[in-house]
Amino acid sequence: MRPIAARSGTTLAQLALAWNVAQPGVTSAIAGSRNPHHASANADAGGIGLDDATLAELEGLLALGPG
Repeated sequence: MRPIAARSGTTLAQLALAWNVAQPGVTSAIAGSRNPHHASANADAGGIGLDDATLAELEGLLALGPG
């Protein structure tokens, strides 16, 4: 996922949060942070839109469900 995050100009955590929110039925994501900088970066993930090609690439990397 790191190359996708780098290509997207996001951190790995931001990419993960953006992917999570892009899932059907998901309306929010809860992310922990250790300091104000992390909290701000996590909040910025809310403005990241992932295009269909990026979502498909991520889906290829992440096995969902059993099997």
